[in-house]
Amino acid sequence: MLRGRPRTTGQISAQFPQSRFAIMKHLSVLEESGLISVRRKGRERWNYINATPLRRIYERWLTPYQQLWANSLSRLGTIVEGEARSIMPEDAEIAVRHASIEQVTHIAGPASAVFDALTSRVANWWSHVTYESPARPDLMIEPHVGGRFMERSGESERLYAIITRYEPGKRLWMQGPMGLAGCIFGTITFELEPRGENATELRLSHRMIGEVDDESAAMYRGGWKALLDEHLKQYVENGTDAWSAA
Repeated sequence: MLRGRPRTTGQISAQFPQSRFAIMKHLSVLEESGLISVRRKGRERWNYINATPLRRIYERWLTPYQQLWANSLSRLGTIVEGEARSIMPEDAEIAVRHASIEQVTHIAGPASAVFDALTSRVANWWSHVTYESPARPDLMIEPHVGGRFMERSGESERLYAIITRYEPGKRLWMQGPMGLAGCIFGTITFELEPRGENATELRLSHRMIGEVDDESAAMYRGGWKALLDEHLKQYVENGTDAWSAA
């Protein structure tokens, strides 16, 4: 159910014959395992799927077969897309859809260091995952409300988002397409929560509405996972620059 969209505990309980208490126990197990994340909005308890541990399982057990599957699925996609083009009129309207990405990353470092890396040093760990050029992106985040999250390449500039809330060490909120083409409205929020003296829980929420297809949503889920759970985490914990190898 949560794969389709986030739901409240009440909405989930209504779909099962078991008691609400039994459903809440099951959800607690999923939350403790890191498979879902929970946010409270007023009196409601919203449950979101967390793609990070699922991605780890996929990479550990299925990556050896990835190339084989990729070739087969590519051929299947070519056939299906060719048939779709033959029946879809060129002037067909593009459906407006929405997608939601929720992710939790735990980093061994104080919230102040994580926030500094997330903003002032974004170019050091933001690896190249969705941009046209294979070169290292020249990224910057202007540290104030109304500031820009943007990329420069030579004389050209590309705007990804505008800062709407900036609280050092606590939260960063932005609005923008984040590189998605077409008519897109997106909100991106980072919430930082200290977990002990030298640990931080970073919660990402990326919601988008507009010309969003399944392929783009899946690409961004994988992209955020790599950026935060791997590159940002390694940069804060070990000082590893995502571009040092290059």
